[in-house]
Amino acid sequence: FALGAANWALGGIASGKNLYDKATAYFHKAIPYMEQSGQIFMMAFTRRSLSWAALAAKDFEEANTQFRECIILYERDGQCWETLNTIMQIAEMFMTQNMPERAVELLTMINGHPATIEATRQHVSELLANLQAELDEADFRAARERGQALELAAVVKTLLTELA
Repeated sequence: FALGAANWALGGIASGKNLYDKATAYFHKAIPYMEQSGQIFMMAFTRRSLSWAALAAKDFEEANTQFRECIILYERDGQCWETLNTIMQIAEMFMTQNMPERAVELLTMINGHPATIEATRQHVSELLANLQAELDEADFRAARERGQALELAAVVKTLLTELA
């Protein structure tokens, strides 16, 4: 586990310095150590970190793959709040891919879920405010209504297909 954690930390440092190729290499090195130790939470967290490095490098295919694996791991580990945090980050990715209405749907679902932690809820509210300013009022309202009707299990199932 220690070597996995060290590689994860080095990946974080490299990512913070915008050295995404190095960050990606460190995160990839960390994963087998996390798998060997059975640390599902850290395996998922490392994959989410890898997703962000891939996004920063505009490698959306890699980001999709890692976000998908992250959701699978958090779901297997029963980490509902981390599944929600990951979906929030996927919504942020959708915002960068000119899919603001899809982002609103996901963020609205997250905002209304009882397992969402306060820090996530605050960030979601900020993102929704930005999207509301960007979208036509009717489009925003319609996306919010669709998001209010979503259930987490269905969203997970859909995202696993969408990100494949």
